[in-house]
Amino acid sequence: MSKRRHSSVEELELPESPKRSKVTFEDAATTPVSSHGDIFSFCPAEIKLQIFNLLEKTDIASLSQCSRSFYAFSWGLRFRSVTLNEKSIKLFQKNGLGEHGGHHIRSLRLGGRYKWSRNASKLGARFCGGSIETNGVLDQVRAVLSLFPNLERLSIAYFIPSAAENNTYIAIMNEITQHPTLWSSLRYIGIEAVKIPEIDPKGCYQKADELYERLYSGLSVENQKFLGEKVADSDVGKLLKRKLETRGFPKLEKMKISANCLAGPMADPKSALMKRTGFYYTPILFAPQLRTLNIETTDSCHIFDIYGFTERDGSKGRAKVDFEPSLLDVFSKIEKLSLTKYVSPTPKDIQRLAQRFPHLKNLKIKMFNDRPCDGSGANSKRIPYTSIKDIKHLKTLSLPWPRNDDGCFNLTRLQGQVKNWRKAGLDSLERVDFLGKRDKASGYARVWSDTHLYFELRGDKISAHNDTANFQYEDRQKN
Repeated sequence: MSKRRHSSVEELELPESPKRSKVTFEDAATTPVSSHGDIFSFCPAEIKLQIFNLLEKTDIASLSQCSRSFYAFSWGLRFRSVTLNEKSIKLFQKNGLGEHGGHHIRSLRLGGRYKWSRNASKLGARFCGGSIETNGVLDQVRAVLSLFPNLERLSIAYFIPSAAENNTYIAIMNEITQHPTLWSSLRYIGIEAVKIPEIDPKGCYQKADELYERLYSGLSVENQKFLGEKVADSDVGKLLKRKLETRGFPKLEKMKISANCLAGPMADPKSALMKRTGFYYTPILFAPQLRTLNIETTDSCHIFDIYGFTERDGSKGRAKVDFEPSLLDVFSKIEKLSLTKYVSPTPKDIQRLAQRFPHLKNLKIKMFNDRPCDGSGANSKRIPYTSIKDIKHLKTLSLPWPRNDDGCFNLTRLQGQVKNWRKAGLDSLERVDFLGKRDKASGYARVWSDTHLYFELRGDKISAHNDTANFQYEDRQKN
């Protein structure tokens, strides 16, 4: 058994629990492991814990199979980070093998990872009119929020009918803040919501109230209580603020929000999309320590109009709610922003981003399917990232490869842009990455290839590096 410097964290998808005699963690800490008088049997629990902390995770796993008490005692060291599905949740429920172990878990993920960066264009068509077992989804969400009191990291991914979008988000935030300890211990929250529009038998979209009423009537009593009555678009933000203002998230440092048809943080505040989906950002108003924000969004209203995402209550996207101005104060505190988009950012978008996030140190913008940033149209000769010069504290910058009607910008053009940023006062800038797909031909014979070019800045020296091979390798590894 080898000594290690740090205790390990094991992350895995847990299988359904086998039938075993139940032993509690309290029993394991006080009951001798053996009746033969060995020294370890009579060690105090804190000494045992220190010894276990020096072991490699493979050694801990081996010891856990020696006896029931060893299995129970080692649980908290082996499973501090878990990924759960519908079956493995039962492990931590009554009579499950981990019934008494939920308080050891510090990091939890519910649901699989949806590949946002690959499937944006398919979201509407793929799920249009699809059916979801909503009771099962809500049962899982309710379970994980009640079984693990000491979480520091929480990720919840769920598929939900679009009619229940407002209520589900409010219910999750409400459940977290109503928990005796969860709201005060969380340092990271990840929400991944895939919203699925519904169609009636005639192929027409119904109003949100009618869809929700039909959905609500088929839910269990527990889930009806969890969701509550339909919350109108104009009331979501106000209701969230009322629920969060008494507690909030005092330790929250990082939040990730992924949702189809969600307005990005650089969107026009007067747009219908921002007014209708801006409530997703409301929780960060009550997170004074938040410095990292990760947004994955299709952020394209027109793409999903035909699927009914923006036709709500006959308003055709014209939500009767204003952009929350206090969000601008929160955005200004963010130091690290990662944004995955479907629609290419315009010069106006970048200008808005620089105004809202003036203290950014790390900025990453990524296009779905690694597409380049298309500047076609007005001012297509101009690189769209000019206003980044106003973010004076930037250290690292990662951007999609820009292009216009004539094709992708070449290395000389990009290097000139980096030099201009340095001259404009970005003295802290250390590295700039341009990555994504680049076209190598023009017209209809366009050939796309994965490309990664980065610049290192040291003093007045700017050196360029082509790392395309590694970029392709990393891309394959992720998939």
